Amino acid sequence: MSSPSTEVVYGLHTVRMLLTRQPQRVSRVFLQAGRNDPRAAQIEALARSAQRPVERLDGRRFESRLGNVVHQGVMAQVTPLRPWQEEDLFEALVKASE
Repeated sequence: MSSPSTEVVYGLHTVRMLLTRQPQRVSRVFLQAGRNDPRAAQIEALARSAQRPVERLDGRRFESRLGNVVHQGVMAQVTPLRPWQEEDLFEALVKASE
């Protein structure tokens, strides 16, 4: 499901925020089969609006991928952020203190 150039994140708020703020990082969204509530529908709509594929998986596939975590029936395959260099960290600290 993931490759060296992607990672998996999970949870309603995490996936929703990525789709809202950085949709270009999301390559695919997974929703648990049977999850048809308004929050799942919002995530699906955000994914489709960003032209990201949405796939329904049964609970066993979620557990086999994530283990015993509170995934809330939502996960996404994303491009990881690049590691920070010392200059990046310094610049971020300067901006935060302004």
